[in-house]
Amino acid sequence: MTNKESQSVEYKQIWRNDCLKAVSAFANSSGGMLIIGLDDHGQPTGLKNVKKLLEDIPNTTRNKLGIIPSVESDKKSKKVPSRN
Repeated sequence: MTNKESQSVEYKQIWRNDCLKAVSAFANSSGGMLIIGLDDHGQPTGLKNVKKLLEDIPNTTRNKLGIIPSVESDKKSKKVPSRN
């Protein structure tokens, strides 16, 4: 994973329904990853109720956009390693 946002990678600190804009943009292009729980610099911010999010995100995305995204959890340390 890169620690930098790009055309195909978007970071959000928390899940909100406005995240659906990024999901829609990825679905209408060549794809991408929306990573929840990171700030704009790629640093972990932490999430609460991850189990509920793993259910809510695909359900909300299916109900609002008609698509089912791939959703997974990846526990990270306090720092995201940089890759060159």
